[in-house]
Amino acid sequence: MEQRLSGDEPLFVDLDGALLEGSRFWEAFVQELKTRPLFAIGTLLRGPGGRTALMEAVTSEGSFEPARCHYNPEVVAFARAQAEHRPVLLITKGSASVAEAVAGYHGFFSGTVATEPGPEAMLCAIQRSSRGDRFDYIGAYPEGRPIWQAVGRAYAVLPAGRRARADADDPPIGQTFTRCAATPQDHLSAMRLHQWVKNLLIFVPALLSHRILEPGVLVSSIGAFLAFSLLASATYILNDILDIASDRTSPHKKNRPLAACRMSIPRAAGFAASLLASGVLVAGLLTPPLTLPFLAGYIAITLAYSLSFKRRAILDVVTLAVLYGYRIAVGGAATGIPVSDWLIAFSIFFFLGLALVKRFSEVEELAAQPGRAVAGRAYSGADTQVIGSIGIVSSFTSVLVMALYITSPAVAAQYQNPRILWFVCLILIYWISHIWLHAWRSEIRGDPIVYALRDKTSYACGAFAGTSVLLALV
Repeated sequence: MEQRLSGDEPLFVDLDGALLEGSRFWEAFVQELKTRPLFAIGTLLRGPGGRTALMEAVTSEGSFEPARCHYNPEVVAFARAQAEHRPVLLITKGSASVAEAVAGYHGFFSGTVATEPGPEAMLCAIQRSSRGDRFDYIGAYPEGRPIWQAVGRAYAVLPAGRRARADADDPPIGQTFTRCAATPQDHLSAMRLHQWVKNLLIFVPALLSHRILEPGVLVSSIGAFLAFSLLASATYILNDILDIASDRTSPHKKNRPLAACRMSIPRAAGFAASLLASGVLVAGLLTPPLTLPFLAGYIAITLAYSLSFKRRAILDVVTLAVLYGYRIAVGGAATGIPVSDWLIAFSIFFFLGLALVKRFSEVEELAAQPGRAVAGRAYSGADTQVIGSIGIVSSFTSVLVMALYITSPAVAAQYQNPRILWFVCLILIYWISHIWLHAWRSEIRGDPIVYALRDKTSYACGAFAGTSVLLALV
């Protein structure tokens, strides 16, 4: 809706080029991709007309939430200050209702203007609203330069590290604002390199069979580790793309490169594709052919988790437990070493317990707010007790499996002094109790493996357990 103004020289703020960071279209596309994939892909193939149809569909459904958008803090602060002494209007090349929702969310805009795409259409709309009088304009550089010719003072929003170069006919640039841009550190952060520690589980079959030092087994294990890690990083990025809106509501995830709009969705998708291709190449060069189907299975399970399973109570943690244990299966496929039933049984309960620790830590944050849902999950703060109970039972069931394994004939055939392995069982009891105690104290946020990497007690438990295994061998 266009609004005419009177009084002081107005300031027009471009919603898409200045106020918002990130792309509303790509975020709407991802949102529709999760619920109506055929519609989303169809609108993408239709070009500009399809983009407009997609944005109108999202807006008409009322699914646009201004609180979940990421705004340029410099532009917001400047516009808010300017609104104290002159009209500040929000202009958009899209839906008027979206602009009104954003303006209402911030509370300091004098009105909104919706136009057709293109600088000429925007300029005409601005001039009608300002009645042909002078006006100031905040827009992205260089997209907003055609409008600069008619403004009283131009304000440029540009990526970090760049400078706006004005032509002789351009008005003075009153101020520049920084738009976030992806850095090499952001790419590494998106890969979540710290999560690669989970992939060390790939070495478990080789270690437990005592064949890790065989050259062929070692090379295949290392190749599987590298390939799996690259593929896992690709799936983490894909998951961040799908969760971009809900991550912005999380105090622990809102600073991720995608949620903070330091990395665009198309750039992230391209980066994920390059990691995926690199992982397949490494697997093809360093591992047997059987490894590739297992890697494809991991990607399929991860996609199912990201698109559906993660929003279904209990099924989400069961899937996470499967993904933990799947790494062991990949290690077995890469080396040709069979994974024993004992190891499968232990993995099911142990990794289900770890997955429930992770979910417990998220739900526990809402324990004081019963009924409130965890963003992007099927839990509320009232579910803390049941999740914790199931997790503790599952964790200690893995100890029972370990105890039964120690007394089995299979252990006597592999270890000279199998009774020493009871120390491993005791250490496992201690470590599980330690993790759950700290989770209940709200000292674990997110993945317990990541917590363990910073926990001295976990390192000590690992050292004692490793020593016990070595003593049992000799």
